[in-house]
Amino acid sequence: MLPGRNLEEINLRQNKLRELPRGFSSLVNLKVADLSHNQFTELGDEFGKLRALQS
Repeated sequence: MLPGRNLEEINLRQNKLRELPRGFSSLVNLKVADLSHNQFTELGDEFGKLRALQS
């Protein structure tokens, strides 16, 4: 389970993740996501739903 929808920053670096956690796309206010140093091969459709993310 992920924190509330009002979350604006999340740090998931160095967790050996291969895919985004279930419900990740519900974090509609997320502006910053540190996903570095994981084992993603793709981020999939979930990531594309996060319109508030900043580059």
